[in-house]
Amino acid sequence: MIQSKLDRRSPIPLYYQLKEILLDLIKSGELEGGRLPTEEELSTKYSVSRGTVRKALAELESEGLIVTEAGRGTFVVKPKFEQSLLKFYSIGREMRERDEDFRTRVMIKEITKPTRGIQEVLKIAEGDDLNRIVRVRYLENEPVIMESIFIPVRVCSKLLEEDIESVPIYDILEDKYNLKILKVKETLEPVILKREEAKILESKVGDPAFLIERVTYLIDDKPIEVRKSIIRGDRFKFTTELYR
Repeated sequence: MIQSKLDRRSPIPLYYQLKEILLDLIKSGELEGGRLPTEEELSTKYSVSRGTVRKALAELESEGLIVTEAGRGTFVVKPKFEQSLLKFYSIGREMRERDEDFRTRVMIKEITKPTRGIQEVLKIAEGDDLNRIVRVRYLENEPVIMESIFIPVRVCSKLLEEDIESVPIYDILEDKYNLKILKVKETLEPVILKREEAKILESKVGDPAFLIERVTYLIDDKPIEVRKSIIRGDRFKFTTELYR
């Protein structure tokens, strides 16, 4: 049960008691829209000074639990999805394994020609056709990833006819086309969102993000896919382990 009153006889400072009450509210998910009451509302409800309220909120903000947005209010910071870089991973598959509310929306699927850079990476001819897929991944109904995927048509001629919103692309490649994936090579770079990216990801221009560029290889070390992902920095973090 969430404590609703401050104990004024306790040696524990009032601001700390208030902080603990707010922390319980945050953990309970009871705050509608993730929005905290205003300083004035908290001051009135708990009969404390606004200075006490500010100190409690400041501690929660310093711990990365809340954020204050000018003109909008104070909101609970959504937890970041943690992805390990120690193994081959598919974010979509891992989301489903963790029973996260995750879905995909395809924005573009078309046959196109490669740029010089993609042509060189995939080791294909200038005139070869490419499957191009642009999709947005949603976590808890919020857009968090924008992906651009390029796969040669000559190895996956009917890829765009598949259910690429519900079925992982790697599953389609392996199950439908008998393509055995060996490894991927990735580069991860911190970036800031450009106007179009920010619009699609419902963020602000200049917000921090990750750019992950992935090349997928088959068991014969043949490159089969180029994938570029823009991932919101406020919703994801990547971890690794280093041994001496």
